[in-house]
Amino acid sequence: MSGNEVRDAMLGTALEMVYVHGLTVSLDHISMDAIVAASGVARSAAYRVWPRREEFINDLLLQLAASPQASPVVYDPPTLKMALNALIELREGLTTPESRRKILIEVCRIGAITNFEDIRQRNTWQTHMALSATVLSYPEEYRRELQDAINQASSSYVDGMAQFYEAMGLALGFETIPGTDFRYLAAVSSALMEGMVLRSLTVYDGRAGLPDLIRTFTADPFNTGDEREWNAAAISFTANLLAVARPSGDITSAELDERLERVRQAIARIEADAEESKEWLTR
Repeated sequence: MSGNEVRDAMLGTALEMVYVHGLTVSLDHISMDAIVAASGVARSAAYRVWPRREEFINDLLLQLAASPQASPVVYDPPTLKMALNALIELREGLTTPESRRKILIEVCRIGAITNFEDIRQRNTWQTHMALSATVLSYPEEYRRELQDAINQASSSYVDGMAQFYEAMGLALGFETIPGTDFRYLAAVSSALMEGMVLRSLTVYDGRAGLPDLIRTFTADPFNTGDEREWNAAAISFTANLLAVARPSGDITSAELDERLERVRQAIARIEADAEESKEWLTR
């Protein structure tokens, strides 16, 4: 086998193992010998390409950071479609700033609750978090390259979500306050949701007397006049969005149709990225 074939076989096998079993911050569970055996590559050939395990781990993490499957996808297409469908069902109320605020809150509530539970169960998201945490203790000679790869993946995700938020904001007649934009909103919302999920998995799960972030309860936290089911993630996400967004004027029916189409197009682009992720895994 050529050097490139050895690299492809070893890294491909290692990535499959990570996607199945997950990634830990220590990286101790990644055995180069086990990957050699699973890939069918001769041990001597593997060590010619990577004389040191650290070199192999670095290449693996760079591949992982570049993989769409390990990118920080917090909001997936099904959740975004759910938000769009909720907006379409409530479109008759999109006539005044007051009614649009109420609908915005409801769309945020539905999307945040659904997505919070989804990403808590998603192995690839946990891999992304472990990869991000690994950077902090990674050898300095490799750290910058890995940071750059993770930042590039995060930037691509934020760009896609910013398009969705902008389209939704336009449909709902909202704009961002001065000093911010929809890319800022996407970045902050992603960081907030990631933090909420991470804490719910590790600390704030109802044990030791700490608040249970998973628990849902009936409330009207934003004074809409309707009590609904909420959880901590939905309240935090909605509060953040309301702090950054403000009504931008009335909307005609024709304008609304055009704006809803922009939302569909934004979701289609995110969906295309998700399909690319699936194809990446089969290469």
